Amino acid sequence: MGDMATGAAGWHPDPSGRAHVRYWDGAAWSDQVAAWGGTWTDPIEPGPGRPDARLLNETALTIDYGLAGLEAPGRWPISDPAGTLRGSIIAEASPIDPRYTWRYLVLDPGDLVVLTVTPTVDGWAGALEVADGRGRVLGTFVFPMASGKTVVKVGGQVVAAANPFEGRGVVTFGPGWDVPDPVRLTDTAGTEVASVTNQEERTALRRFYGARKGTYSPDPARCRLELIRPAGLPEPLRSLTLAFAMVFADRVHDDRVQQRATND
Repeated sequence: MGDMATGAAGWHPDPSGRAHVRYWDGAAWSDQVAAWGGTWTDPIEPGPGRPDARLLNETALTIDYGLAGLEAPGRWPISDPAGTLRGSIIAEASPIDPRYTWRYLVLDPGDLVVLTVTPTVDGWAGALEVADGRGRVLGTFVFPMASGKTVVKVGGQVVAAANPFEGRGVVTFGPGWDVPDPVRLTDTAGTEVASVTNQEERTALRRFYGARKGTYSPDPARCRLELIRPAGLPEPLRSLTLAFAMVFADRVHDDRVQQRATND
């Protein structure tokens, strides 16, 4: 685990990702952690049953979804800017309709669960619920039917929102903009807390729309999402901004499946 180069003793975001905060004694990270008002002892280094959730602290991550694309379930490696593998995302197929993704699991390099993103509802609106490795709900991404925005709720309160349209025309989160043109998540003060950029080329994506199954040939080197976040985000916003990449993928996935169903 990297030590803080500077910083006063006190509670700071847990670099292991297993708790909200960990106590820094001024020289090293201690075993004292806290989350949701509770405290416990947790050794800083990963061990049996303790996920290596350092990817929660990374400010830049690349998610390679490969030729299978966002339309198909599978495993997507997550790496940092140096190319170091930080974990992976498992997109699980729906047991009802395998064309759709059922849920997303964020895993550490040893395949221990860091986050789970699962479909749910919020009133009449569809939503994706985000839970930590212990199964504790962190927050929910809600897709209001009468609004173009996606909102993030924690404890029923809106804490952030993203507008997938932003001049992109009638296409939703799905492809329909030039690279790079990120979708941005902002908090209630209007401060950007995350952005996701789909690196597929617009020309290829335009060919996708109206194309019959089997005619879309993406460049595998560009089949990736790039997530950017500021350093030092508190929990649960730190975890929710990582889940924002899966919310983006889910919106693109559903949009593409529906387009394919129309054209086949």
